[in-house]
Amino acid sequence: SAWEEWLVFFLHGVAEQAREAALRVRALWNLREEYMSRVRVPQASGLLPGLVDSLFERQVITIPQAANQMQITYTAARRNIDRLVKAGILKDIGLGGRRNSRLFIALEILQVADAPDTA
Repeated sequence: SAWEEWLVFFLHGVAEQAREAALRVRALWNLREEYMSRVRVPQASGLLPGLVDSLFERQVITIPQAANQMQITYTAARRNIDRLVKAGILKDIGLGGRRNSRLFIALEILQVADAPDTA
């Protein structure tokens, strides 16, 4: 019947979406593990792993946001953000050239999350 055909079509779509979501989650997890290995180096700030984890929730951050999130000074937050830039985790995309309004983006996370198929 038409109803059964529609139901089979719908269930195939749901199964495909679930497969793609699982692949995307796996790719994000692997990227997180790679980032953690980049920030767990001698003399690195113990705050960096927490900051990395937060990027998987919110891929764009400013230094004041990082300072507020980590409950540290602006200067300490800037040092931590700069370490993530040097590690290739964040990219400084600026905001109108003003130093205090710098905007940083976790581009690889966005690329994996928005990829049409991570297979």
